[in-house]
Amino acid sequence: MKYEKPILASWTVFLFFLAMPASSAFVNGSATYNITISNIDYAAYDGHSANYNIDFSLVPQYVGYNESNNYNTTYGFYGGVNYTGYSVGGPFDVSIDAPASVTVSSAATATVEMINQNPDFGEDVYLEYWIIDASGNTESSGSKTVYVGSLSTVSTTVSLTAPATTGTYTYRARITWSTIYTANASDTFTVVAAAAPSEGPSKTPSGPSISVPVLRITEYPSNITIEQGDFKYFIVEVSNIGSALASNAMLLITRLDQFWYSIEPQSDDIFAGQNESFALKFKIPDDAGIGPYNFSIKAVSGSVTHSVNSTLNIVAAEKTDIKIKDIQAFAVEQRLKANQTGKLQLIIQNNGQTNTTVTVQLAVPGSWEIDSSTITRTITAGEESIFEFTVFPGEAGTYEVVALVNYGSAEESRMIAVVVEEALFELTQEQLESLLMITGLVVICILIMTGLRFLRRKNIY
Repeated sequence: MKYEKPILASWTVFLFFLAMPASSAFVNGSATYNITISNIDYAAYDGHSANYNIDFSLVPQYVGYNESNNYNTTYGFYGGVNYTGYSVGGPFDVSIDAPASVTVSSAATATVEMINQNPDFGEDVYLEYWIIDASGNTESSGSKTVYVGSLSTVSTTVSLTAPATTGTYTYRARITWSTIYTANASDTFTVVAAAAPSEGPSKTPSGPSISVPVLRITEYPSNITIEQGDFKYFIVEVSNIGSALASNAMLLITRLDQFWYSIEPQSDDIFAGQNESFALKFKIPDDAGIGPYNFSIKAVSGSVTHSVNSTLNIVAAEKTDIKIKDIQAFAVEQRLKANQTGKLQLIIQNNGQTNTTVTVQLAVPGSWEIDSSTITRTITAGEESIFEFTVFPGEAGTYEVVALVNYGSAEESRMIAVVVEEALFELTQEQLESLLMITGLVVICILIMTGLRFLRRKNIY
């Protein structure tokens, strides 16, 4: 998905006013007027960049003076001010959800979602949509104009005729606002042969069927609220509803600071009809800006994609004595492996003025083993402590682990999404010791047999 900054749309505003007071100023290219507005008339204007700024509190747009320097400030009679300004439109975002598959030459109907992130202004958005083949050639196209209000999301359906040839195609959408700024989205779908008639032989032999993967994000967080300096885990579910393997499928985040999140696993194969769970962790810095951040979650496997929109709301951190700074899972210098010992760590900070006793209970999946599920210790005021749990996960997969933190009369629970990888051709410590023991016994047996053979030969000769 492509995102660009909003254009500064140009307008000409004619202000007709009465009794302009003699107190006005024009200093260093800026002016402030106290006027009584009797009428405001907006007319479309294709202007250029502003050279001066004029601040009118009665006009809701951000205003810039035009290069013609055409202003009338004669006092004591009815006058007029003619200036060129602009309003800040957008930014907008767009996503498109195409059907998983359609038959050749049938109607391919997709849903386009447009999001206006501007808190003050709505705007007409020009929507273009088209279908392209693997080489980028356009098969069919269309367009329409849709109004999207301030801080609003509008969904609209678009329909085009599917190509006459089977294969994988891309449905694309582009919205344009304020004349030139755009946002783009795309989604892949499959064109399949029409079903054979129920009676009589087919007059036209059908071509060979094409197996392709089709990805769909079926579970994801659509609205997230996190405090400054805090973290949260989520599980994103991706399904392959196609008929072929989606190799090296991965999850991508767009339009969000890359240091604010992490994704596990980085990629994986998703077989046809199967799902893959990704652990998405947000860790927000203490100095992150407060406010909403719109972003997209995209599943990708080669040229096959599917994206959804979400919003991250960063709010001011509440003052608490005890704060869970982070939770992380790992094995020695690597990620958790199936059927191998690993560690889960909670980093807890005491922001209070007194030493505080903290108890952490860890609830793991039923297929896991844990040495001790409860740890209690006292954290010195102003210090932080690491609560480390030794775990033995079962099969590979993505799991939810819950940590319950108690201190005094307060209680807080946190979920951590943990990815356990396959331990291919790797041995546990116990297995390695057993293998070494067996190897030693085999070597001893070989030495004994070699010695007996040598003695037997010596007796013979």
